[in-house]
Amino acid sequence: MRKPLRKTFNQLVNENRQSLLRNKEEIEKIERKIEMRHELLSKKSKLNKAIS
Repeated sequence: MRKPLRKTFNQLVNENRQSLLRNKEEIEKIERKIEMRHELLSKKSKLNKAIS
């Protein structure tokens, strides 16, 4: 018997991307996470400017 073929990294990434695109809740969760990072970086930037 042959071993099942392994998927390449790119294939796994594409499958994951397609799965995420079908799941609205996950998309919203990722968007919230990105917004939180932007807000945090913005606050840090403003703080650094105020200190300088």
